[in-house]
This record gives sequence, C-alpha cells and structure tokens, in this order.
Amino acid sequence: MRALKKAVFEIIAVIGISLLIASVLRGKSGGPSFVSSISRNSVHKYVFFSPARNIVISISVKGGAVNVYVYSIENNKLLLIKCFRNVTRLYTELNNAKRGYYLISIEWCWGREELEVNAYLANCGIEKDLFQISVALIIVGFIGVIFHKKLEYLTSLFFS
Repeated sequence: MRALKKAVFEIIAVIGISLLIASVLRGKSGGPSFVSSISRNSVHKYVFFSPARNIVISISVKGGAVNVYVYSIENNKLLLIKCFRNVTRLYTELNNAKRGYYLISIEWCWGREELEVNAYLANCGIEKDLFQISVALIIVGFIGVIFHKKLEYLTSLFFS
C-alpha cells in the first residue's frame, strides 16, 4: 500500500512537471507563455465608440487580465454603467476572429457586441493559471514523495 501511495504522489509530480514544460514550450512555439515579456504593470487599452447608442466601451488589459468598462455619454460626461472584470473567464463566446485576435461576443441588455482583443494579451492570464497549477502539482507531488511515510495518516483518509 505504501508503494501505491508513493506512486500516486510521483504521478502527481510528473503531471505537474509536464504541465510546466508544456507551458514553457508553448511560449517558445509562438504562443503566449508565463515567461513572456508582458509585465504585470503593462497596460494596453482599446476604446470602441458607438455613437448611435452614446456608449463607449473601453477594454483595459493589464498583466493578462482583460477588463471591459462600459460608459454612457450624458451631458458631455462619461458615466460608468458596467464593469466586467477578467473577461477571459466571463465571455459568452470566444472565437478566433483572425490570426492573433480573439472575437469576444458579449450579450448586453441592448443586444450583442463583438469586441476584438489581442489573443496574446487574453491568453497570458490563462497561461499564468496553467503555470500556477503545474507548480502546485509539483509541490504536492514532491512533498508527498518525500514525506509519504509520515503522511500515512493523512493519506489514509483519501486512500482507504
């Protein structure tokens, strides 16, 4: 039984290492990666104006998080109507619009809006999540391998 528990932790560590290698290699092949040059303080903004509705849509991308701000124009002032944080996780549909860009379709109360967001910036946050998952699996796996005899009580709760 101890050999089985140790093998399970070794498999967890191998999966974590595989995810880590995959996220690095993806960056080397042209896709985004956690080792890419984008910084957490780097801010890119895209602004869309809809004169028919007096609506301004501002997309702010900071460190891989895509935030959408919707403003209304009243008396020559911008009033914030709605803010969507981390659109990469809250999108209705995410399609490849053209090479290097994602088309994010969001259902608003007045209809559907389609916003083009740079795929590199949108994916950067997802890649960071993949990196964090892989590091967590590596840590859990190696701690389990090193201390699997001492953790026998804890593992008996999961593998009984």
